[in-house]
Amino acid sequence: MLPWEPLIALIAVASGFFTWSHSQRQSVLNTRFSELQTRIARIEEDVEEIPKVYATKEDVTNGMADIKLWLSRIDEKLDKVILREKT
Repeated sequence: MLPWEPLIALIAVASGFFTWSHSQRQSVLNTRFSELQTRIARIEEDVEEIPKVYATKEDVTNGMADIKLWLSRIDEKLDKVILREKT
């Protein structure tokens, strides 16, 4: 056995361990990055959903005005029907 063979073996083992360790860390980082991408995608979907789910105050006010107009028309028609029945 040559005197430098143990040194070469030690360097090979150290290199293999470093490569394995680096691979493990890279795997963990890739997993975390993937999870962050998924969370960001969900947040973006939620933000895009806001206009569909929530109404502005102006939209509600306009909707209520339409409902009031519709109800007043119903009230007028009911008054006409009731007045016709009395005569």
